[in-house]
Amino acid sequence: MLLYGLLSSLSLVSALPSLWDTVQKPFSNALANPITHDPSRVNVTLYIMSRCSDSRICESVFEDVLRTKGIEDKINFGIQMVTQGRNESDPTGISCKHNTIECLGNAQHLCLFEHLPLQTFVAVLACENFESSFPGDIGSVAYTRHCAEASKVDWWQSGVGQCIQGKKAKKDDGKKATKKGILGKEAKELLQSNAEITWSRNITRACTIEIGSTLRTGGKRTCVVDDHIWTGCDDGHSAQDFVRVIEEEYKALQK
Repeated sequence: MLLYGLLSSLSLVSALPSLWDTVQKPFSNALANPITHDPSRVNVTLYIMSRCSDSRICESVFEDVLRTKGIEDKINFGIQMVTQGRNESDPTGISCKHNTIECLGNAQHLCLFEHLPLQTFVAVLACENFESSFPGDIGSVAYTRHCAEASKVDWWQSGVGQCIQGKKAKKDDGKKATKKGILGKEAKELLQSNAEITWSRNITRACTIEIGSTLRTGGKRTCVVDDHIWTGCDDGHSAQDFVRVIEEEYKALQK
């Protein structure tokens, strides 16, 4: 379905940065997996943390961008989790700025993104970000499941439940896995491989938005939300601004 589903082991990661790069390349030079990446579309990547208020801001804007008619068919959309490095003592194998609960939330986000249609993923994310007590229970399996089912996702049939809690968890509806705080094998692999890609790109701030470009020097346009302040957003930072940029870049790619 998407790139993350194709990562069967971390041994593949070393080859990934050159294959799945935010920098936009012309059709003939596009190096990307042909199953997941359409070189005629604009590369759009959000670098986020599940329990980060800055990420919540840009995710809210991009909910409107992604729901804009026609935009989904013009972009290769991806999410990258911003983490702090390896940590073998953590059950996820990763260190996160807002502790283990955020690493769990990051892994859950990746499972949702991997197994759901994009618009459904957006709906679940909007549910998780809605609570006034944010970040609240983000990272909790029960909370993620609540928002998934509120968005009409079948927890087990969709593959989300097995991804987050493990394949065996379905037998008792995830009760044992939830009690022990077990993270499914797929979720852990998705998190670790995704983190490797983010590290290779030296992205450390969430939220960072990158839009591939054939119109700008450097091959991409970047916009950052840091401490609730938008920076480096030369083209504006409203949903309408991002839609306009995507339309411009998409039109350029069709020539």
